[in-house]
Amino acid sequence: MSERFVLEILPEPKKHSIMTAQDRKTYAVRIKPFREGGGYAAYVPDLAGCVAYGESPATALKNATNAIRAWLKEAKEANLDTPEPSQAEHLKP
Repeated sequence: MSERFVLEILPEPKKHSIMTAQDRKTYAVRIKPFREGGGYAAYVPDLAGCVAYGESPATALKNATNAIRAWLKEAKEANLDTPEPSQAEHLKP
């Protein structure tokens, strides 16, 4: 059984910057119990390989926020296109 969450990710604030609506991205996160050793895994289907772990679903979700930011930052630094978020309501459970 997995739980689905949607995270709105805002870029890290920079001094004297103005955030626009285009700066916001909303990615779906799936949280599942981690089979080996307990805990939970948070998967971000739109971002290949973007996974976070935590002892509780809340911790996994919090860690997913950091993982998404890191994934997007690395993609930007490598001049890679970042995928637009899927519509969360259309994701399969």
